Amino acid sequence: MKKNLEDLKHEYQMVFTSKEGGDVLKDLQSVCFYGFSPYVSDSVRETDRRIAKQEVFQYIADMLGEKTFKQLQTEVLNDD
Repeated sequence: MKKNLEDLKHEYQMVFTSKEGGDVLKDLQSVCFYGFSPYVSDSVRETDRRIAKQEVFQYIADMLGEKTFKQLQTEVLNDD
């Protein structure tokens, strides 16, 4: 059974707004090069791979919604 988009977004919010979900999101931020240039001067393949990772992270951010993602950025992702 395929879920509707709003139900799926709600599930993303449930997962990533928990403490554990925030920890996972912070790890994904690093692994997906979020906030960094994906460009690798000597490797088109590596650049493409990094862009693809950034797209996955951006999809998660989009599913969380702007308000929730900005809150997580403040509380979790920018907390070093």
